Amino acid sequence: MKSLLKAGASALGDLMPISGLSKPVLETTATTTVDIAGMLLTEKDRWQQVLQQHRATKKNKELQALMLEPIPKLTKAFAEALVLRSQQTKKTVVLVLDTYEKVPSDLDRWLWQSLLANTQLQPHRVRLVVAGRKSLLDEEAWRKLQQDRNLVFERQLDRFDQSQTQKYLQDIGIKNEVEITAIFRVTKGLPYYLNWVRQQQEKGKPISFAQGNQGIVKLLLQGLNDKEKQALQIAACCRWFDRRLIQHLLAQQSELNWGNGQSCYDWLIQREFVEPIQRFYRLDDVARDVFRESLWQESTEQFAQIHKILADYFNTQADRVIAPESHVSEKYASGEWCR
Repeated sequence: MKSLLKAGASALGDLMPISGLSKPVLETTATTTVDIAGMLLTEKDRWQQVLQQHRATKKNKELQALMLEPIPKLTKAFAEALVLRSQQTKKTVVLVLDTYEKVPSDLDRWLWQSLLANTQLQPHRVRLVVAGRKSLLDEEAWRKLQQDRNLVFERQLDRFDQSQTQKYLQDIGIKNEVEITAIFRVTKGLPYYLNWVRQQQEKGKPISFAQGNQGIVKLLLQGLNDKEKQALQIAACCRWFDRRLIQHLLAQQSELNWGNGQSCYDWLIQREFVEPIQRFYRLDDVARDVFRESLWQESTEQFAQIHKILADYFNTQADRVIAPESHVSEKYASGEWCR
């Protein structure tokens, strides 16, 4: 959101100049004020007094107003800049937000509450494409926006048929008919797996489809040895992991020979299907399901053993945060205990 509103600040400098303020100053103001916007909402009066008294702002009412209410003004300027761009170029301006399921809640709220609900982009040649694994209309706020403004056109893409898969693969440079047929048979046209094929193609990594009926797990594990495969299966049992958790799990699996587990952790976080989440990492939901299921199919005993190790580990961690004899309400009031 900072990047978008910084663009809005730049546009504000072009469209609605504020006396004595250059575009770089406005952009810096946008970055700073977005960080403290939440605090300003609850302490507006106190901040208004500060701005009225501070030597840098006390003589500039427009700057005071911008700093007190930055998001509406910068959003309006950003929207106007998009419209102006489309008018000048006589082309449609398209903003694309991919993997939207990972978007922070504050950006999502800004998108529907400020940019779409409070600006008039629809009559102009400006379009927003949001791609993700979840429907926007699953959320009440988006449903309400749709009822009021009818802004959302939704297209669900479950999987490609064979002709669509063929066109997609040809577009990324895979033209051999036998190879295309094998890829479709393995991926079943699911975009997630086709995108993985594209990533491997771009990196110049060879993908073998000699076994046309091989499972997708074998496809994702191509080029990995047994030790690396088992490390992924262990990580897939975790909703999230950090270095300490991986070291603990591998200490119970000494036959994997990863040493103290640090090298394993460093290797894991470099995988294409591992993503950061706050201070931790996790396998993305599709890869996690694939690897957990493969572990279950190979050994229900090992599957149960790893989950028991995880349960014992988190029970021990929880007891260190809140004493076991504490009331349950005290435990659930602790964010660290709930984690």
